[in-house]
Amino acid sequence: MPEGDTIRRLADNLTAKFGGSTVVRSTFRHPRLATVDLGGTELLEADAFGKHLFLRFSNGYSIHVHLRMGGSVYGRIAPEISAARRRFELRLDGGSITGVDIPVLEFLRTSRERNITARLGTDVCGAYDGDAATKRFVAAADLPVTQAMLDQRFVAGFGNIYAVETPFIVGVNPYTPVNRLSDAGALLA
Repeated sequence: MPEGDTIRRLADNLTAKFGGSTVVRSTFRHPRLATVDLGGTELLEADAFGKHLFLRFSNGYSIHVHLRMGGSVYGRIAPEISAARRRFELRLDGGSITGVDIPVLEFLRTSRERNITARLGTDVCGAYDGDAATKRFVAAADLPVTQAMLDQRFVAGFGNIYAVETPFIVGVNPYTPVNRLSDAGALLA
């Protein structure tokens, strides 16, 4: 599963490469999205919050993607991958974006992205607020540190690599309950 920093880099790269490009054709291979047509809209930007990717368009709508364990988004055409696995394809005047094996794919008003992000903790790769992150993290109480780090409601963006390795790096047993940490903020920092 990609970590939050991977999704942040993906969003930044997609914005740099395609921001301001016009959609020439869009294809969605998803029952709820099969009739969505983004042709003629402009891709304003891609953004990330934790492990969630948002592609925002000039018509006030966004594509929301979560890759979970096996999804990928490519900033190119991917003809070597079977069409059945290509859940969405955006042909833009500046290139193509292809989503492969995407388990979570939604089309929503950009103004409603907050319904997704509101349930998440502070984004470690976004506008990070260390005090708010620590406050939410200590609310995990008796959960083991690693389990609390993986729970995106406390802090968004940590995945297995960080949740397993970070405690060791700072000298904390990953099975230590969060409420037993002497300085949860230092662990998150």
